[in-house]
Amino acid sequence: MEPIPESPESTTPPVAAGSLSRVFLVDLDNCPGEFLRIAGEANDGVRVIGCHGAKEPTVSLGLVPRIAELLSSQRLQIVSMRQGGKNAADFGLTFWGGWLAGQLPPETEFVVVSNDTDLDHLVSLLVTSGRSARRMTASTHKVTTLTTAPPPATTAPLAPPKAVVPRTAPHQPRPTPISPPASPTETPVETAVNKFISTVAKSKNRPKKLPALRNFLKSLDQTLSPNLIEKIVQRLVERQVVIISGEAVTYRR
Repeated sequence: MEPIPESPESTTPPVAAGSLSRVFLVDLDNCPGEFLRIAGEANDGVRVIGCHGAKEPTVSLGLVPRIAELLSSQRLQIVSMRQGGKNAADFGLTFWGGWLAGQLPPETEFVVVSNDTDLDHLVSLLVTSGRSARRMTASTHKVTTLTTAPPPATTAPLAPPKAVVPRTAPHQPRPTPISPPASPTETPVETAVNKFISTVAKSKNRPKKLPALRNFLKSLDQTLSPNLIEKIVQRLVERQVVIISGEAVTYRR
């Protein structure tokens, strides 16, 4: 086993001209195997940023030429957090994720590869800024979206129903009261739509792409299923809150 070759020293991560479809941010401290798999499959539309603490990861001799090729073509960046310390790699990935989010095209997807749930904070920040982002674990390939949701919107309490005066049937010795109507309730779809409207009205970073809009709705309520999210998106269009053209999302208000 050989140490993974270090990237050339630079002040910024490599960003090649042209459109990137996906960026992998890999925690080398707990997902070295996933890093090697992803690096081996990387193509021109994929960039891989690997970050590790004081301990250098190792790689089999057979993959050294492939990794060297990716490093030289700037499709791969290895970042060493030389000061070490707890969660050093997490801080490095968060820094590069934020830097790249400000440089790459809006359609570029971010995939955080780590078994550390603390990196869900990075996913949350990317999604709330309008980016498509998710976290993938090494052992099960389970995908996790953001876990930190924006604060729920404050809604006014429902007014109590008006009292109904009992009526007495003619020629009956005893009056028969009429039961009051049930309190009105919102459907889950309408509840989610109203919460979305209240939240985006206070936000400067509105989702501009359809995948980002779906992730944003999921962040408001983690119990929403994909089918229910699609109904919410359709209802937002029906209520003329958003206009969807292909993958682009614009707002009427």
